[in-house]
Amino acid sequence: MLFVVVGGGIAWAQGESNVPDTLPTTTISPAGSGVSAAPIPPSGSVAPEMSSRPPRPRRKPSPTHVAAPGEAASSTVIEPASGHLRLIGDSWAYSRPDRGSARLEPVQSGKYVNVTGTTRYYLQVRLKSGKTAYVPYEAVDLVTPTDKIFHLTTNSPVLAAPNHAAKRLAEVHQGHDVHVVGVALTYMKIRMRDGLEGFIPDTALE
Repeated sequence: MLFVVVGGGIAWAQGESNVPDTLPTTTISPAGSGVSAAPIPPSGSVAPEMSSRPPRPRRKPSPTHVAAPGEAASSTVIEPASGHLRLIGDSWAYSRPDRGSARLEPVQSGKYVNVTGTTRYYLQVRLKSGKTAYVPYEAVDLVTPTDKIFHLTTNSPVLAAPNHAAKRLAEVHQGHDVHVVGVALTYMKIRMRDGLEGFIPDTALE
């Protein structure tokens, strides 16, 4: 033990030889656990980074659209039809009723096409070469205007295009009258009281 005189008083200090430079590494374990905890680092040292942080959860990929059963098939079903219709816009004749299919040849406004059928979005036509092709509805003068009242002989859906697979807009019922504003192949274009227009098969009328 050393004595040091400070300001007229006496203080004591432990000799350097009896004091360690650093504290010993110490571990703390819960009582009775039997498991040794991680050692406590000596004073003044830097603790290592925590490596037990749980990983971030991965984001799930956004769900992709899955077509309803029969949706793809319904757009390619061919409904027989017959007509000689004028083109009102330049377009392409496609190998299938799909703009992503092969382009067979251009068709020009003012010319006519021989219609052999309809799909949900396209007319099936026979080209001069004899090939079967598909032309979008909007490229063809599809509707011949008329202005008549007909009586419904059966219930019928009102469709967005003259094809049984087209989108259903409404329904009309047997026994009522309908205002027919156009003829499109084997369909009648009607205008309902609320102004909605669509197509019904000509077999629903008398």
